Amino acid sequence: MDSTAIKQRLKKEMLDESNMANARLLIEKLQDTCFQSCIQKPGSSLSSSDKACLEHCMNKYMQAWNLVNSAYINKIRQIQSSS
Repeated sequence: MDSTAIKQRLKKEMLDESNMANARLLIEKLQDTCFQSCIQKPGSSLSSSDKACLEHCMNKYMQAWNLVNSAYINKIRQIQSSS
């Protein structure tokens, strides 16, 4: 295996690790944020309104994250193409 192939493999591995770390962080933040917003009286089960609130909160959070992520990726592509 030549050095270029090794370099590309290492870049891919680092990107994969970074993506996994970002996904973990996203899930943790999503859980914390939505739990704080939706669950006013924690108990042994969730009410239907708690479930609906959590679903709505998670959907909004994911849409926002996807929007930011898309803008970030587009910016990186612009920078790379201008280099």
